[in-house]
Amino acid sequence: MSRLEFLMNMRSCLDKGGLPKNEMDEALRYYEEIFLDAGPEKEDETAAGLGDPEDIAREILIENGLHPDGTPEFQMEDVKNPAQGSQNDQQYDKRYNYNYSENNGQKQRNDNLLKLVLILVTSPIWIPCAAALLGIMVAVAAVIFALFVALAAIGFGLTVGGIAGLFSVPPIGICLLGCGLIGLGLFGLIAVPMLKICFRAAASIINGIVTVIRKIFRIGEAKANG
Repeated sequence: MSRLEFLMNMRSCLDKGGLPKNEMDEALRYYEEIFLDAGPEKEDETAAGLGDPEDIAREILIENGLHPDGTPEFQMEDVKNPAQGSQNDQQYDKRYNYNYSENNGQKQRNDNLLKLVLILVTSPIWIPCAAALLGIMVAVAAVIFALFVALAAIGFGLTVGGIAGLFSVPPIGICLLGCGLIGLGLFGLIAVPMLKICFRAAASIINGIVTVIRKIFRIGEAKANG
């Protein structure tokens, strides 16, 4: 049973029992807060734990000195005006939907504020760790880039030296040229895929940071509730 079904059944019983409006609203507000504290995902469990709303309404009526089944006059009026109950239920539904949205939005804002304060308080811990991790990543990227540059420079130098050696000492020139071409070939085979991997890793890290921030502040949920 959902929150609205539970409260509407309870309200119908209290209304038929003749409970004054202010006391009825107070009782409904009390049970609505129980549902709000439990959360919208646990409405069925909360309703099952509270029990039958009609039994709860009968107890409230008895505590207020009222007959649980209502007075004959009220029952006759209810029969004469069958549309009145439906209209009251619609008004109740709209009012409590509005109250639920307002309370849920306030609770969401409070949670976001608490998380922001927690992030600021723990910043002396996670900021140095994040900076250290970023420094390690930059250092690794710099080493890889330096190796690629060195490999390209060596391959280019050996190739030029091999071409020049072909005119003076052909065997050595051929050897140097072969080594230079091998170096350039390795550079082409390794550098391009590694650059793609580095770009993808950087994009994944940025997307991961954005995802974590969105999960912390529940941006998508806040928009849906709004």
